[in-house]
Amino acid sequence: MAIFITILLMFIGPKWTKKNLSWRVTNFSDRLSDSTVKSEIARALKAWSDVADLSFTEVSSGEDIEIKFVTGSHNDGNPFDGEGGVLAHAFYPQTGDAHFDDAELWVVNKTGIDLFIVAAHEFGHSLGLDHSQNDDALMAPNYPGYIPNYQLHPDDIAGIRVQYGEQQTPPATDPPATDPPATDPPATDPPATDPPATDPPATDPPATDPPATDHPATDPPATDPPATDPPIPTPAVTVTPPPVDNRPELCFNGYEATIKSKKLYEFDSEGTRTRVLKIKKEKGRKRLPEKTRAAFAVSENKVYMLGDSMVWQLDLSSLTISSESIKLISEEFPGLPSGTEAAMLYDTQTVYFFQSSMYYSFDLQTNTLNGGPYDAAAEFIKNDCEVQ
Repeated sequence: MAIFITILLMFIGPKWTKKNLSWRVTNFSDRLSDSTVKSEIARALKAWSDVADLSFTEVSSGEDIEIKFVTGSHNDGNPFDGEGGVLAHAFYPQTGDAHFDDAELWVVNKTGIDLFIVAAHEFGHSLGLDHSQNDDALMAPNYPGYIPNYQLHPDDIAGIRVQYGEQQTPPATDPPATDPPATDPPATDPPATDPPATDPPATDPPATDPPATDHPATDPPATDPPATDPPIPTPAVTVTPPPVDNRPELCFNGYEATIKSKKLYEFDSEGTRTRVLKIKKEKGRKRLPEKTRAAFAVSENKVYMLGDSMVWQLDLSSLTISSESIKLISEEFPGLPSGTEAAMLYDTQTVYFFQSSMYYSFDLQTNTLNGGPYDAAAEFIKNDCEVQ
């Protein structure tokens, strides 16, 4: 299982192996017109492609990301609970599908359950982002409601760029492509290409006003606007844990690396390996205490590495392991059973240790096991996605 070492406010998960992704709405909402839904979905995806090296294309079949509006049980093991509860949920790559509860009163460009904001948040999960601890970020667990002219927070941008790199600038090369005034035919190609394809979504919102005006009639009786004042639990659930990976991953402050044996492999934002560093051991020791199974970071100078029964600390700045830090897991983390496959620092004092499909919660401040085992998919991921 992948190990996420997070010193940033953004938790980074698995990512797609390609950057041109396709999408399709297979089941539309009864609340909004099909054109409105497509427009808002395209706008939500564009929020991410505007800041990262990604592109999205609507297709009629064979999509990477399937989007559908459903109610109740819909064959994914995570039934929706009706209006006022779970808004939507999404799967991590390489699935990425996003489901929206059509029992909700979806609206566009007004207070209420704004489709664009929720969709953009869910697509963050579809692209491999977990939640941010920055309350102002789109990927924060808290649903902010409708925000006019919404733009991604720097924390969201940093997270998506760690995954896929910065936005490429062929658009900047397109204007130079206007050199061929004589080549009017090629000059007409751009209009025939994606830009116009993205323009319809941009022009659709006006066309979505009619459907949107249907709601003013329903808004007065509906209690959504008032209901947004008091916090209402509206979880945005990511129901799939990250895919299995044997190599512990380090990801923070734009830094990406994996640990294999006694070596640290560093990668750039494009996923290209940049260099290989050797982890230094204390004098007299030829190898690591045990094969590394999991890891998490408290700071850049304090990374816990766990084997089958032992735990030790790595200083990333010097790539050294001190002999004093080598202990039994049962001694360093009293009450934690052996068999940890992944670990994640949730906040400054809480660590989650994953074993198969279960997890344990450990308090670093009191040095005690908070509880467990808990079902990771049913409890940890779902509850952590609660939006209030």
